[in-house]
Amino acid sequence: MTKVDVSADSQVILLLCSNLAIPKGMESEYKPLTLTEWNKLAKKIAASSFKRPEAFLLSDADKWQRELGLDSRQLERLAKLLSRRGSLAIELKRLGDMGIWVLTRSESMYPCRLKKILKDKAPAVLYGTGDIGLFNIRGVGIVGSRDADESAISFTQQLARACVRDGFNVVSGGARGVDSIAQETALVEGGQVISVLSNGLATTIRNKANREAILKKQLLLVSPYHPQARFSVGAAMGRNKLIYALSHFAVAISATEGKGGTWSGATENLKHNWVPLFVRDAEDIPDGNRALIRQGANGLDIDKINERYGLSNILSVIEQKANKSPLIVNKFIQDQEKSKTRQGSIAEGEPTEYLEINDLFEVVWPYIQKKLVSVNECNSKKLAKSLNVNEKQMKDWLERATGEGRLEKLSRPVRYRLINSPQPLLFELDDKNV
Repeated sequence: MTKVDVSADSQVILLLCSNLAIPKGMESEYKPLTLTEWNKLAKKIAASSFKRPEAFLLSDADKWQRELGLDSRQLERLAKLLSRRGSLAIELKRLGDMGIWVLTRSESMYPCRLKKILKDKAPAVLYGTGDIGLFNIRGVGIVGSRDADESAISFTQQLARACVRDGFNVVSGGARGVDSIAQETALVEGGQVISVLSNGLATTIRNKANREAILKKQLLLVSPYHPQARFSVGAAMGRNKLIYALSHFAVAISATEGKGGTWSGATENLKHNWVPLFVRDAEDIPDGNRALIRQGANGLDIDKINERYGLSNILSVIEQKANKSPLIVNKFIQDQEKSKTRQGSIAEGEPTEYLEINDLFEVVWPYIQKKLVSVNECNSKKLAKSLNVNEKQMKDWLERATGEGRLEKLSRPVRYRLINSPQPLLFELDDKNV
């Protein structure tokens, strides 16, 4: 289980922004800063000689006033909040004994996607339990109604299995219905789940199945709320943005037009363009699903998601087209299926237009293969440069090729080489592009 050391910067942020270690019955006297208030103060700190929150612990109120331009009321409030440092240490020890860690935005382990996508809307404090490394794996957000019908349940289960097969985390909200179905299916299939809770962790962590999944490094529970917090509608709405931001794309299974958490989260995502949004598309879908598609979401037919046209390929389509018009994935796949009979397919010559967009790995692989034949071994940076692509994308392709048994990954330094002699290429390569 992950162990997180709380830095001096994080101590200050926790004292100022969280309600940890506030004496019972004295909540009105200790009012933590809101996220908006902290953002304003953080900017002042960065622009002053303080530079970092830790400086509060190394100076007095007079210097706070001079450096940050705070009035007497603000100074009194901050001093009150910072005075409970000893109690905070005891509370953090208690949480640690329960297996709960605490992260603030100042820590390198804080999920970078939250800061990148939500910016100053990212929570100042996160509570969690489980392997923090799951934050670094690509995720698919799966959201939907608490009262799922048979069609929605079947779709959710198939989608969760596809996530596991293609190496994606399932990211969900842990609620009854679609959320819990997606989580349970992924865990049973041996996959990994990030569950973003709208209540505190203390109750959820007591569940035996959750504890076992956490110990197996399959489940990461995370919440922006105090570990003892109870469920509230406002908290549920507030955590929706975290589900989307921790995902690389999201799928809404069922939505009711104009109301409910699924509708609210999906429309908020469309408004801010956080991540590409898919919506279950079938004859019997709710009106809310159709309304989301009209607003720009992408219709998704689960029957088209199989080993050949997997989630990885669909994600590639979305990433390539992110700044263009919305995609209807079903149409792309139908076009690809029709192209099998089209003259000039990849088996006969040049790759089809659709394949170039959709299955980028299979288009690029012959070039990677030829490069490795010529040099025997190569690292991701040189391969990316030779093909004029982003190194992160090249690393993804190399990891996929390694997983499929096409490449061997060597260490010290990290580099790759072909496992077997290359098969005849499907089409001629232009030496100028390798």
